Amino acid sequence: MADERLRALEREAARGDEPARAALLVERVRLGRLPATRLAAAALLGEPAARAALGSRAPEGSGDLARLVRSLCALEPGARDRVLLAMAELDLCATPVRGAIVFPALPAWRAEVAAAARAALERPSEETRARLAARLAAHRWPLREEAVHDDGSKRLRVWLEVVATCEALARALASLGEDPRAPRAQGATEGAVRLVKACARRVGEPAVREALGSLRAWALEP
Repeated sequence: MADERLRALEREAARGDEPARAALLVERVRLGRLPATRLAAAALLGEPAARAALGSRAPEGSGDLARLVRSLCALEPGARDRVLLAMAELDLCATPVRGAIVFPALPAWRAEVAAAARAALERPSEETRARLAARLAAHRWPLREEAVHDDGSKRLRVWLEVVATCEALARALASLGEDPRAPRAQGATEGAVRLVKACARRVGEPAVREALGSLRAWALEP
């Protein structure tokens, strides 16, 4: 009977029935197919169906990015790594567009770092974290060699900006994939907060909020 009700709600939700979408989330939580913390995280991030499902119990969002990230990580510890990954990808894309022209090695390096970060999140181990750290450090010498052999200073300026970005990412991603309760992961939430603030300065708060909003899909995934 429970499965029949679930399938019926899924069909109604697929047709765009908003009350059915909220009821479907409630049913998934009741059946143990969606953690209540994930539903609360989605509601905090502004997912309408999640907010409707929780009603007056829905957590309030915040206009302050730091407070929003702290609340999100407190509700759902697994959100910390997702925030780190979303901000890392956003920050990598924000590395100067002119850098992709000035440094032929930069686009490939960006892609390698993004892939290594996702691997460290999805398959957490010392090996995947070490590979991520190595890719983050790999920006130094190839880009520096191109920079110092340039007649002007444009490449050097871009290289210095890339260095600053990578070092901030390396600090923030040091605990990616680790148990939030592990000793090395202590303070990781504040690392995520610092990265969010840095991204907001670089690309603007609307882009950061959009990236955080994309985590709603992760929170509600089967």
